[in-house]
Amino acid sequence: MRHLVEDLLAFVRTEQRQFTLRAEAFEVGGFVAEVAATQKAKAQGKDLTLTVKVPEERLMVEGDRGELIRALAHLMDNAIKFTSEGEVTVSAAAVTSDEGKRAVEIAVQDTGIGIPPGEEEKIFQRFYQVDASSTRRYGGTGLGLAIVKEIVEAHGSRVVVETTPGQGARFAFRLPLVGPAT
Repeated sequence: MRHLVEDLLAFVRTEQRQFTLRAEAFEVGGFVAEVAATQKAKAQGKDLTLTVKVPEERLMVEGDRGELIRALAHLMDNAIKFTSEGEVTVSAAAVTSDEGKRAVEIAVQDTGIGIPPGEEEKIFQRFYQVDASSTRRYGGTGLGLAIVKEIVEAHGSRVVVETTPGQGARFAFRLPLVGPAT
C-alpha cells in the first residue's frame, strides 16, 4: 500500500511538472553502481545475476540526481520483476549522436518476458498493464514507466525501448556529457 501511495504521489508530481529539477553535475559510474546496489537483494532473491557495466573513464553528466535515481530504480525494479531467470544488466557508456553531440547512455537490459509487439509506447501510459493478469502475477501499479518517462523527458531526453517477446527488453535514455571524459 505504501508503494502504491508513493507511486501515485510521484506520478502526480512529475506529470504536472510540480517539481523543480535541481541540476547538478555528477559522475555517472558511481551513480549507476549506487542505484544497482539498492536492487541487489531483490535480484538475489530471484536468483538473478545483476551485472553493472560502467566505463573506467570518469563520465560526468548533469541532472537532478534524486529524480534520476527514481527513474533508474523503476527501470531496474521492472527488469527484475519481469525476469524469472537469467540476468539484469545496468550500464552506462559514452555515445555520440548522429548530430555529433556526446552523451552518456544509461541502459537496463533483462532476459525476461519482453513486451509484445505494438505495446512499446503504451507501456508508458499511466496505469497501463500489458496483460491484466500481470498485475496479479507480478504486482505493480502501472505507474513506474509513466514516472520514468516524465522524469527523463524533463531532462530533455526520451526512453528508448528494444524488446523481443520471451527474450527480454532493453530500456535506455541519454544525458548530455558534461566536460571531457577523464
